[in-house]
Amino acid sequence: MFKARIPFVSIKSMERQRVIEVLEELVHETGLPIYVHSLSHGVKDLRSNKYVNEDRSFPGGIDFAIQNISQRNNNTFVFTEPSDIEDDNIVSRHLYDCVIQSIERGGCIWIISTKGIWPQLQRLGMTLTLNPPNEEEMLSVIKECVLPYKGQIEIDWDENDFLLAATIPS
Repeated sequence: MFKARIPFVSIKSMERQRVIEVLEELVHETGLPIYVHSLSHGVKDLRSNKYVNEDRSFPGGIDFAIQNISQRNNNTFVFTEPSDIEDDNIVSRHLYDCVIQSIERGGCIWIISTKGIWPQLQRLGMTLTLNPPNEEEMLSVIKECVLPYKGQIEIDWDENDFLLAATIPS
């Protein structure tokens, strides 16, 4: 999808960190410039792993994206906690303008949210849904978290205990 340069992608997911981890893997594989905005940190460049803008507000993140998109081609900006983009209002129109500018410069705007998107904005791209992990994925995650400590602390779990733990979250 990054190489296709779809101008607007909304990812419907409750697991923001899981989506960001996938994006970080893509950055390392492709080298594409991807910036992630969050209300808690501002804008982070995933290639350098450094914060490049401390404005934590959603409109401030959009302004930063517009400024960078106008200066460089092929940038991707990801907004993790968008607000007020379900309806036609000043914030959703501001984001709409940002997407239009990114279209002109080969950029992409991604949104990670559990909420809906203003239909006129959504028509500019596509929606993906990241489902919660299934039991097999949870089993893998739990083993990755627990097994490295098996030699350091006493862990009396057998395979059935891991399977049971994997079924609880799902």
